[in-house]
Amino acid sequence: MTRQAVILAAGMGTRLGRPFPKPLTELSGGHSIMAQQVEKIRAAFPDVRIMVVVGFKRDLIMEAFPDVAFAYNEIY
Repeated sequence: MTRQAVILAAGMGTRLGRPFPKPLTELSGGHSIMAQQVEKIRAAFPDVRIMVVVGFKRDLIMEAFPDVAFAYNEIY
């Protein structure tokens, strides 16, 4: 059985005061928030299928993570 994980990444991240989606915010280790999530999910579940729900500036996230599946939330 293939495991599935969903990452919710459709919000604008306005509380961070940045012009790009919060999942692309770089952490102190050099990885983005979403890169860390994807890495940790895959480490725990090597056969996982990851679905990312995108909205705000979705193209930026989709370009940064071409190896996951995406669903678009137009009411982000």
